[in-house]
Amino acid sequence: MSFPAFEITDSSKLNQLLKQGVFWRKKIGLIILKGAIQTHPQKSFWQNELNTHYYACGCDESAVGFFLGVILGSLWLAFSWFQGITPDFITIIIAVMVAAAGGLIGKAIGKLIANQKLKTLILILQKEL
Repeated sequence: MSFPAFEITDSSKLNQLLKQGVFWRKKIGLIILKGAIQTHPQKSFWQNELNTHYYACGCDESAVGFFLGVILGSLWLAFSWFQGITPDFITIIIAVMVAAAGGLIGKAIGKLIANQKLKTLILILQKEL
């Protein structure tokens, strides 16, 4: 299966990358730098960074958020248990929802961080073009 290429030759194509949504981005293909930047020594590094940040999923931050949610939910259950209150079904569901919310918040934070890195990289590239 071949992956189509999205060739960037000027600043206007770089701006198209920023016009995509942050959370649901259109799959445009492998981002390739062409034109004046073709012979730059950092071309392959920049291409890799563009593709990484454009298609970032926020998975690392999501895992951290989920893990923190699991810890907080477990601590809350343990605290209520040590208070002499046996956790009921609703309390356990809330603890699970805290873990899920941590994962979703982490995912959103990861996507926002990747978008900010993409913007910074695009500003650098626009100076080079």
